[in-house]
Amino acid sequence: MSDNLYIGRFAPSPSGKLHIGSFLSAITSYIDAKHNNGLWKLRIDDIDSERSKKIYSENIIKILKDFLLDPDEIYYQTDHLNDYVNYLDRIPKEKTYFCECTRKIISTLPQHDIGAIYNGRCLNKNLKYGALRMQMKKINFSFDDLNLGLIKLDKTHVSDFIVRGKNQFAYVFCCVIDDYLQGVNTIVRGSDLVFQTFQQRYLQELFSFPTLSYLHHPVLYDGKRKISKSDQDKEIHPDNRTEILVSMLKILNQKIAPNIKSYKSILEHAIESWDIKAIPNSTRINLC
Repeated sequence: MSDNLYIGRFAPSPSGKLHIGSFLSAITSYIDAKHNNGLWKLRIDDIDSERSKKIYSENIIKILKDFLLDPDEIYYQTDHLNDYVNYLDRIPKEKTYFCECTRKIISTLPQHDIGAIYNGRCLNKNLKYGALRMQMKKINFSFDDLNLGLIKLDKTHVSDFIVRGKNQFAYVFCCVIDDYLQGVNTIVRGSDLVFQTFQQRYLQELFSFPTLSYLHHPVLYDGKRKISKSDQDKEIHPDNRTEILVSMLKILNQKIAPNIKSYKSILEHAIESWDIKAIPNSTRINLC
């Protein structure tokens, strides 16, 4: 496989049916990959055993195929638990510490888009169990996003983060391992995850993983609230897939040929005429 081959991915969590907000990430990442003659891989983020359901995984795969978004690989996080254990063991012990802070305590800390700004409350307690936190030291405070441009993290927002909770591995940790194992080199996802990039790049550097390219697209909002799996009226169905595809392309500010009517032809034209420079360089956009 060529080192220059574009490899992208879509990584939904199967805790509910695929909704329009997640579908925007699916269609954006798929078109970008295929426009660049690359691979598009599907990762089922089912590490959360309490919320993840097989029926939702099956629904996601079916919907994507109904919309002609056929993945080049389907990968389940639960098949890679041993990989997470192996890489966790490679982290130098002096870079981590156990944390006993409850959700209530965390909620009282200053909040940022990256999450709670942890104050190192458990750093010097020498605890023997709890959630395992990673010390954020000597990080890069900026990176270039393919859509949003230069992203900077204020030094006051640097926060030690969890790589493994009391019962399961943390998303931010698994994501880094998964991207490496899948050979992903370009990540296209919603802007709500933009600041997690700093934590993930920190881990990538720690493991000597390749540097990845990132494109964060606007997240869909319904008025003042981000669209989520709880919005059942925002679930998508193949019956109106042409209408949905056109609406997504309009949100992404892409060209839509007026003389093309079939879904497949519209998708093919979108891939051919794809222009990432036209994507709105905002972090959120309202669904009309």
